[in-house]
Amino acid sequence: MTYHPSPAAMARTSETLPPGQGHGRRPRWPVVTMIVVIVTTVLSVLQFPYPQVLGALWRNPAQIAAGQWWRLVTALFVQDDAVWQIVVVLALVAAVGVLVERVYGPRQWLLLYLFCGAVGQAFGVLWLPDVNDAGASVAGAGLVGAACAWLLSPSGPRLLRVRVWAIVWLVAGIGLVVLTDMHGPPLLLGFGLGMVLLRRNGRRLPGRPGRPGTPGTPGAPGGQVDARSL
Repeated sequence: MTYHPSPAAMARTSETLPPGQGHGRRPRWPVVTMIVVIVTTVLSVLQFPYPQVLGALWRNPAQIAAGQWWRLVTALFVQDDAVWQIVVVLALVAAVGVLVERVYGPRQWLLLYLFCGAVGQAFGVLWLPDVNDAGASVAGAGLVGAACAWLLSPSGPRLLRVRVWAIVWLVAGIGLVVLTDMHGPPLLLGFGLGMVLLRRNGRRLPGRPGRPGTPGTPGAPGGQVDARSL
């Protein structure tokens, strides 16, 4: 005897599945996160046998002042650190990036990563005018801020012990600004921009709860993500 679940039972089952796995759909791969991490990894490795790679991409305040403003962005794609620091930073970017891409979508992920990262590098020029440097950590800080915005939003997790981490990170961001650490501004900017994007996504995608592409639907931009699937 073959069992055929009713539509109501299938709907209840899909609500408990991770984003993108309901109704027979495969989970969406975090393509943008993977591409950015891979590119940054390759360039970070190449800097050791070819130091000119770092010199071509890093944040050089004198060259930026001369008009090479694009270095505020290219500096995000090479990590000027020891090997263990490169591994830690890129692992954190990948972990937070997967969550942020699933919540906001790939286009808004890129906006958050590049804009917050460039702002972080700009504060690096302002607060460290004599230092040449490069790294993805400031862009990662922007992603952390955007993740905090989701954690504290109506579509975020309901558990207080999960939401409290967003408050901890925001307090840390304020502390970093006070200490003139360049990671503080992009973290707070990511939070503010994330809140704006979540509200914009909610207004732009009207519809009934549970409908694909609707706020509150897992996997939709600005929608609810099941913490068990992360």
